[in-house]
Amino acid sequence: MTNELYHHGILGMKWGVRRYQNADGSLTDAGRKRAEYKINKAFKKSDKAIMKYKSYDRQYKLADAGAKEALTPALYGRWVTSGARMDQTMRLNQLKKLSEKRVNQVKEYINKFSNDYYVSYDVATGNYSLKEK
Repeated sequence: MTNELYHHGILGMKWGVRRYQNADGSLTDAGRKRAEYKINKAFKKSDKAIMKYKSYDRQYKLADAGAKEALTPALYGRWVTSGARMDQTMRLNQLKKLSEKRVNQVKEYINKFSNDYYVSYDVATGNYSLKEK
C-alpha cells in the first residue's frame, strides 16, 4: 500500500471548459449567479463595517461629552491623555480604515464587470444583481 493521493478533476468536467466564463469572456448563468452572490456578500460586509464605525463614533462622542460635563477640567485633562482614551481613538481609526477597505473592495469587484454588466439593486429583495448592458 502506498500513501499517494490522486486527483483526476471534477467528474464530468471537460478539459479546458470553464464553468463560470464563456470563451469570449462573458459570464455563464452560473458565473453571473456566483458574481451576484459575491457582490451581495461584499456589500453586506461593507455596510456592517460602516455601521460599526458609526456606532462606535457615536458612543465615544457621548462618552466624551459626559466626561467633560462630569469631571473637573483637571480630571478631564487626565482622562483625555489616559490610555483608555487613546485606546478609543486607536479603535475608531482601525474601524474607519476597515470600513474604507471594505468599500474599496466592493468598488474593485464591481469594476471587474463594468464593461459588460451594470449592478442594479432590487428594493423588494434587498439584493444586488448583474444586468447585461
